Amino acid sequence: MSGTTRVALAQLCATTDVPANLATAERLIFSAAEQGAEVVLLPEAFAFIGPDREKRQILEPLDRSAPSPILDRCQALATDTGCELIIGHHELPPTAALLGTDEREKSYNTCVHIGIDGAIKAAYRKIHLFDIDLDDGTSLMESARTLPGSDIVTTDTPFGILGLTICYDLRFPYLFQALVDRGAVAISVPSAFTATTGAASRTGSNPHRR
Repeated sequence: MSGTTRVALAQLCATTDVPANLATAERLIFSAAEQGAEVVLLPEAFAFIGPDREKRQILEPLDRSAPSPILDRCQALATDTGCELIIGHHELPPTAALLGTDEREKSYNTCVHIGIDGAIKAAYRKIHLFDIDLDDGTSLMESARTLPGSDIVTTDTPFGILGLTICYDLRFPYLFQALVDRGAVAISVPSAFTATTGAASRTGSNPHRR
């Protein structure tokens, strides 16, 4: 662990255009590296946000049991820039995780830590899925298309132990306490909020949680 570590937060608004999202992420990662960053964090679902039927076409496993061009590119970026990357990933579940017919088209919302050698150092699957009903009649059901994770995950970075969470996890203090108990000196919360839920998170209100 070095005395000082420069960390970069790469902010971007993902769309359905995977190549464009990856190009934006690449530009931001190289810019961060040029400014001395050793660790770069990207948002939740940075490579794609859009209809579930389209998302299923770009799901990638972590075990290399199927082609993974998005993950390949991120691993190459880590080695090319010498930066560790924390990225949001749409993970194709291992076959063993697909327990029933209703789950066969679901994926994990995963946060992946990639080392400067391109190796996957850690992966956290989002535990708390975002199921809410908004006042305007909108219903958001992440559990309809996403499998929940179960494991609390920390990972070693140049600045110390980092706890991994994703977005809606921030509503659950026990998770953050558990990460601190495991030695985390910082906790990442990569997110892709809607305008309504983002505003609620900033104010601390939570009127719509199921």
